[in-house]
Amino acid sequence: MGFSNVIRRIFLMLSALKLGLRTANKAKACKFHRRTEHSLVMAKEEKMTKWVVDLHHSHIQFRVRHLGISTVRGHFANFEGWIEAEKDDFDGAKIEFRVEVDSLKTGSASRDHHLLSDEFFHVNEFPEISFVSGEFKKLEKDRYRMKGKLKIKEKEKEIEMDVEYGGTVQDPLGTVRSGFELKGTINRQEYGLQWEGFTEAGDVLVSNDVEFDISLEFTKEEDL
Repeated sequence: MGFSNVIRRIFLMLSALKLGLRTANKAKACKFHRRTEHSLVMAKEEKMTKWVVDLHHSHIQFRVRHLGISTVRGHFANFEGWIEAEKDDFDGAKIEFRVEVDSLKTGSASRDHHLLSDEFFHVNEFPEISFVSGEFKKLEKDRYRMKGKLKIKEKEKEIEMDVEYGGTVQDPLGTVRSGFELKGTINRQEYGLQWEGFTEAGDVLVSNDVEFDISLEFTKEEDL
């Protein structure tokens, strides 16, 4: 083999190696670009958002049996709450709310005064009811289960609520809103609401079970 042929083969080998390196580097660059795009999309999808209760379109209502024959209803007029969520469907979100006890209304001034006294809520000592969720899990479609700590007076216990997600819309002013309906039951005795009254026949005046219906509308406040 002549010297010129050897040189030519070496040149061809170097050219092929150079082309291979260029192709490999281009493939790596494309792969990195795709990985970067995927990371950016995932980061966008998982961005935390904060939602705040719209008090004018929300209600916290409760009801309790009286003498076992009728139902007394009431509500709290003043409260605040918020949600922090990563997902659009709120699965795994964190929910908190606080209630001003002295905003309790049942339609009877004397009954409200009794409920706010130290025989029930003792509002002068414990002015606030609070709730912090520990689990907010999507079950199916618009149904969720929420577990968390409810604190009334000095008692704090875990409760479970059934939640229905009403959806998310944008109102005519451009504000994004989401709605939820929450339902549950607590035993008032477990929270220090231990007053008991009885009829002459021995029947209780007020049942221990208190059912609540909570309707909350949130406005999207900010991206965190």
